[in-house]
Amino acid sequence: MAEKPSFEDYLAVPMFEEFHKKNFLLLEGKEHGSYSYPDLLVAKTLSHHGKNWYQSHEALHQEGMSMPTLRQFVDFLNLLKSGKAFDGKGQQVSSGELEAILKEITEQRNLYRAEWLDADFKVINNVSHINYAHQTINGKLQPKYSEPLQGWLMEDKQIDLEDYLKRATFQGLPPVDVKSGRVYYWKLLSDNNSVAGFWAVADRVDLGCRRNPQYSDTAIGVRRAQAKI
Repeated sequence: MAEKPSFEDYLAVPMFEEFHKKNFLLLEGKEHGSYSYPDLLVAKTLSHHGKNWYQSHEALHQEGMSMPTLRQFVDFLNLLKSGKAFDGKGQQVSSGELEAILKEITEQRNLYRAEWLDADFKVINNVSHINYAHQTINGKLQPKYSEPLQGWLMEDKQIDLEDYLKRATFQGLPPVDVKSGRVYYWKLLSDNNSVAGFWAVADRVDLGCRRNPQYSDTAIGVRRAQAKI
């Protein structure tokens, strides 16, 4: 059986290279002690709609890409809010385009929009854990990191998006004392079958940590991410 093309193989195709560079934003790497990651290229738009959480990982990994972790998603939204970002070609993206991307993710409007995030929650010995940075190893999806949750909001609550983005935990969750607001936050369930996602529609915006990973809908997509080469 022929090997699946690597990410470098995709980049070797001129048309894909142009698409890749123009349609991704540079998210600078973080070295915060508690969490770190390299410079990333993160897609401006969603892809792979209609797949469940597992299928989305599989599709991304076949392309040599990954799903943003919960913390990376927070940092991506903060990048959009900053009004200053660069695409994969190193060209500055207009503040108007960044605002449009942010609104597409977070604004209440009729069209239902949703995306999977790379966070899987498990309860081990009565302690809630987060698994993230998933990789496909020998055909199985496995997290690179598994950590006890720290400093996180342990109840359902309507939270303030601005405060959440400013003070998210190093694992990407709202802090215990996050301010009240309009975003519905749904804490993880203890069923060991909960993953993260973010969605928006006309009457609400939700940050959920209790999505069933087997669930799928044509409105749900995923945002490609890849370490900058």
